[in-house]
Amino acid sequence: MLELFVYLLIFVLTFLVSGNNLSVCTGTAYGSGIVTKKIAIILGITGYLSGFVLQGYNMAKGPGNLLYGLGNMVIVDILVVTIAIFIIAHFIKIPTSMVMVLTGSIFGIFFGINGRLPVQSIINISLLWITAPIVIIASSYIINVYLDSKYRSRSHNIWNIASFYKITILILTFFFAYAFGANTVGLIAAVSGNSITSKIIIGIALIFGPLLLSGGELKRISSGLYLTKYSVGFITLLTSSVAVEISTFLGLPISNTQTITSAMLGSAFGEKMRMIKIEGFLALIASWVIAPFSGFVLSMVLVRI
Repeated sequence: MLELFVYLLIFVLTFLVSGNNLSVCTGTAYGSGIVTKKIAIILGITGYLSGFVLQGYNMAKGPGNLLYGLGNMVIVDILVVTIAIFIIAHFIKIPTSMVMVLTGSIFGIFFGINGRLPVQSIINISLLWITAPIVIIASSYIINVYLDSKYRSRSHNIWNIASFYKITILILTFFFAYAFGANTVGLIAAVSGNSITSKIIIGIALIFGPLLLSGGELKRISSGLYLTKYSVGFITLLTSSVAVEISTFLGLPISNTQTITSAMLGSAFGEKMRMIKIEGFLALIASWVIAPFSGFVLSMVLVRI
């Protein structure tokens, strides 16, 4: 019975996070009018599934391996805490990262059971979460300035440039969804033990989450968080996708929201802040601290009750 409850929680978490993150993965292509909503959802789902199947296993060497052998009750505690925080944050409209909450919950459970912290794992992830935004911001800024200077001349065919950006944004949209499937969804699978049954359940949730939950989120992020243009969309997807993919190779979880907002911030600096709503980014930065801390505290308390 407990195992069935674990599978239910895995489905719910994957369902929620896949639907919620579709706007992050495909919002650039949809918001700039390159694809329709239907195509954006198809791109997201195929990217999710491809990344999860082809590379999701790599996340088993990350913090998820701290749970091996601890039993289903521990998995239930982690998933309940993560889902609860995720839902509460959504309803009170506080931006949060499921990956950060889940990672904090894993460390909280480990500390609650063992009375010590996995220091090396925490150091590795903390360094990634601190350095990745800095590198992404700098890279996005440099690329933006370079492209702006290169194509500023009127001798370039504006229609050829626009066509190039449209094609590359379409490809990078798929790649970003792929990276999400490999990293974020791979972490969920690692927490669940990577059983065949859990993988099948996750695959089903990756289809229904975007189909049923993505509509409002796609519209909101494509028009509310930033004003897009092709070059900025290209840079944002390129730098954030590469960052998530490198993190996956290392077996370390990273938030898609963290990477893409950092990329937009770097591009916005290159655009002299014409493209950014700073309040939204400040709220997201605050959530990068609150999310893992809240997951850590609540999971530690729950496992000790």
